[in-house]
Amino acid sequence: MKKNAADESRASAAENVAAPSGPVSSTPVKPSFSVQSTGAEIQKSVCSNFNLLHHHETPSRTCAARQAVARRLQKYIQHEFQNVPVEVEVISIGGHDGNCLFRALSQAIARSEDQHALIRQYVVNHMTDPHIEEPLARQFLQPGQDYAEELVRMAHSGEWGTDREIAAAAHLFNCSILCFSRYGDGNKYCLQQFTPHFLDFRVCTPECHHDSIYLVNPWGDHYELAIVTTADPPNHSQHHNGEE
Repeated sequence: MKKNAADESRASAAENVAAPSGPVSSTPVKPSFSVQSTGAEIQKSVCSNFNLLHHHETPSRTCAARQAVARRLQKYIQHEFQNVPVEVEVISIGGHDGNCLFRALSQAIARSEDQHALIRQYVVNHMTDPHIEEPLARQFLQPGQDYAEELVRMAHSGEWGTDREIAAAAHLFNCSILCFSRYGDGNKYCLQQFTPHFLDFRVCTPECHHDSIYLVNPWGDHYELAIVTTADPPNHSQHHNGEE
């Protein structure tokens, strides 16, 4: 399986929304996205729009290593957005078969990994849209790569998804996808935000309130899903109708 380059080059490709160190501001930061993960109503709406089967239960599969990652992400969020108490659970994504990104997205949207093939198909088809093809190629295509050939390759099951596919998925599903990844040689982590409008402009405005999907990839070669819940209800209504 191809390894994820979760390093400084990746950090520059997405909006880094949280800093792991440094003084804590006395003024709470208002996030430009829903701190908690997308809820059932949003999931059902997306599944209805994309003809996906929505499952009622999310399996809880965790272990000590994932609990450690969950605690780190929890501290990360609370450090950046003060007075927002959160709980984090990392859901294990199976099948180390190159489909982990799409399995994680399927779990986030449909509460089951079994829609991953359809999710991959939707994302790859969306990447042929002329409105996003040029910015995707400009921001993520490496020297010597051909965009059309990359799409043909990515359409095959087992091809490991990259930041390019995450950006396309955020645009397609009209949500923020936040990736908690380790980068560099040390024990440094970054929380990267791919917004629905990431391909046009990266910086959110105070009016942005995107629904959120959290991915974690601390091992460098496997995506899993994080479920973030808040103690209090969000202060804005969640929606998935293309409006911010």
